[in-house]
Amino acid sequence: MTKLKLVPSAPRGPVGKTSTRFLLQYTCALISRPNLRDHRISKDGIIIIKAQQYRHQEQNKQEALERLTALIKNAGVVAKKRKPTKPSHSSKQKRMDSKTKHGRKKEMRRKVID
Repeated sequence: MTKLKLVPSAPRGPVGKTSTRFLLQYTCALISRPNLRDHRISKDGIIIIKAQQYRHQEQNKQEALERLTALIKNAGVVAKKRKPTKPSHSSKQKRMDSKTKHGRKKEMRRKVID
């Protein structure tokens, strides 16, 4: 069962009284929260998209629909797993050399005890 609901909503705050903002709600039985990690998807599997960029209602409606299609297209794409890397031998050596140099500099600041 899929259900698409487009609702024009009033803007937030004390500006204007025209409702150019669009709220898109898409309900799909196949969508579950664990496999799609997105703040726009509720626990019940309802996708909520707010479009309020444009001053015209029709443009906001189009943008909401475009964002929904982009979200659905990207749902099947699995991100590559990051392969952890280790610092190279030369970078370790440079780090140790700089630490030694810094330690020697601090050693030179000590009081000389005769």
